Amino acid sequence: MKFKSLILPILFTLLLAAVTFLFLDRYVVGLSLPRFSLFSRKSSSAYTAAEEIGDLYLLNTSEYRLKLIFPYDFVDRDLSWWALREMYDRGLSGDEQQQELLRIYKACLDCGFDPAVDVYEFVILNAVVKAGINISGTVFSNPALFGEGALNSYMMVEEEGEGKIVSLHLPPAEITEMYIEDRKPSDDNFPDARMTPAQWRDLVDFLEPRIRDRVVGLGILSDADENSRDLIRKILTDSGFAEVKFRERKL
Repeated sequence: MKFKSLILPILFTLLLAAVTFLFLDRYVVGLSLPRFSLFSRKSSSAYTAAEEIGDLYLLNTSEYRLKLIFPYDFVDRDLSWWALREMYDRGLSGDEQQQELLRIYKACLDCGFDPAVDVYEFVILNAVVKAGINISGTVFSNPALFGEGALNSYMMVEEEGEGKIVSLHLPPAEITEMYIEDRKPSDDNFPDARMTPAQWRDLVDFLEPRIRDRVVGLGILSDADENSRDLIRKILTDSGFAEVKFRERKL
């Protein structure tokens, strides 16, 4: 109990120290980990610009940046906008897939253009999605609040010969941050639909859950989980553990 109470905060400290080193050099003993980040930074997100307050209980280990064209990256290439417009005008609903297409069509109208008529109108946007592990509320953040059973469910250390084997359970990877950058039409060589700030805000609210689903489908959570394990394994083996094992059981 005493050993685990000591080593868990040490592990968390090692994580912070490692990320500090990565911030300075981007490499840990020859292992390239360019996508790891834990530090807050100033960013512009949608219609709000603010200085972020970093939460040290979040370890971001994967970041996806997407350049999207709305609405064309959210529908099939062979979609008939005229047929969709007729469904919309007649108040038809259809199945779930058609309902989603109707929602996208209405979002276009709310942005001030009709893709069935204004075929050269669209919106270019850049989305940033980060994923990693959140240790808030776990024994890694404050092991003194947990009993022996809880500590064992997160971490066990076994002696084998002259070395130690550590078995860990990490929280599942999750989306830790997501934002759509402010529009900068002048940076692109394409025309861009003109929108008011209110229209842009509504479009961001409409697209965020759809972009989240897309990056999850692309594998951001599995990437974040694998990167988190690689980082922690490297830190602990460099700290003297002979082997690091990760438990699959979800708490």
